[in-house]
Amino acid sequence: MNENTIEVGTLLSGRYEVMQVLGAGGFGATYLARDLARFGTICTVKTLLPLRQADEVSRRLFEREARLLADLSHPQIPKLDAYFEHEGRFVLVLEYVEGETLAARLRRETRLAEAACREIVLQLCDVLGYLHGRTPPVIHRDVKPANVILARDGRVVLIDFGAVREAIGRDETHTAI
Repeated sequence: MNENTIEVGTLLSGRYEVMQVLGAGGFGATYLARDLARFGTICTVKTLLPLRQADEVSRRLFEREARLLADLSHPQIPKLDAYFEHEGRFVLVLEYVEGETLAARLRRETRLAEAACREIVLQLCDVLGYLHGRTPPVIHRDVKPANVILARDGRVVLIDFGAVREAIGRDETHTAI
């Protein structure tokens, strides 16, 4: 753990107890947490570094991610439970999806069966079709194995909407981002 991560056991917003660090990067960290106001339901907490360290662009992108997630409703996109500030950090609380990333599966199994690949691609096409069919269309821009969770219940879930862009103009041949 480094100075940019939240200590295990910390209580956020009086209800989300941090259980473990799932990952940390240059702009923030992701945690497994327990929602004490909902009978200990497990959730995912995503934070942006303390505001004095994060630039304004990063803060705006993080807030955009929260607003977008609040507006999305699809079984292959984690639901947003809360968005708030804690000790100078912006915090997103998301539905926890039990499973493993496609990146982790590919490290474990260097070759997937054709049927498994087909199922993953078809499910990704479904969620991307939902996003692209919105008005305005939503472009994820960071679809990669690390941002795809193979859920234990069989769903293929798209995560990390931090790089997402909404299309602001479109005609039959072009989409402006």
